[in-house]
Amino acid sequence: MPRATLVLILVIAVAAGAVLSAEACTRTTRLVVADMIADTEIIVRARAVGYGPDTTSVFCYVPFEHLKPVEFRVYEVLKGDDVPERLYLVGHLGDSDEYNDGDVPYTFVRSSGRHGMCHTSYYCRGAQYLLFLGKVEGRYRVIGEALAPVNEQVTGAQDPWVLWVKAFVGGMRYQQRRNE
Repeated sequence: MPRATLVLILVIAVAAGAVLSAEACTRTTRLVVADMIADTEIIVRARAVGYGPDTTSVFCYVPFEHLKPVEFRVYEVLKGDDVPERLYLVGHLGDSDEYNDGDVPYTFVRSSGRHGMCHTSYYCRGAQYLLFLGKVEGRYRVIGEALAPVNEQVTGAQDPWVLWVKAFVGGMRYQQRRNE
């Protein structure tokens, strides 16, 4: 096979890979925030305090060496039962705030989650987050569809995103009691 043909095949293969990578972080349907909240087992407001002591306490479905167990102190449980005071989630700590630039209710992840793995694992040390969690193999992990706002940085208990989710969860509980 001529060298020019091999080069052409290689260029096409690389270009196809780039297109597939770009397509990996798209959503074909609009996120329904009500469904995201209803489908989430646990929602907490917690502070990223530092790296955790070991990697056995987190569930990591992505084998990236730069991600480590991040320790969170839970301040408030908006949804869920038997949530421990401390949680460990896979991630990376930094020193820069990163708030969502959308309007509440958020329908899209903050900027660091808009590429790569289609979610963000970046947390600012000392900052608070509203975390949408599930359990896999007995360990907590952030859950949600690609590009969903499931671990957004918040300013505290009075943050508009926290208040919106809390009001929605309260409305769900009211509906459940009404339907009983």
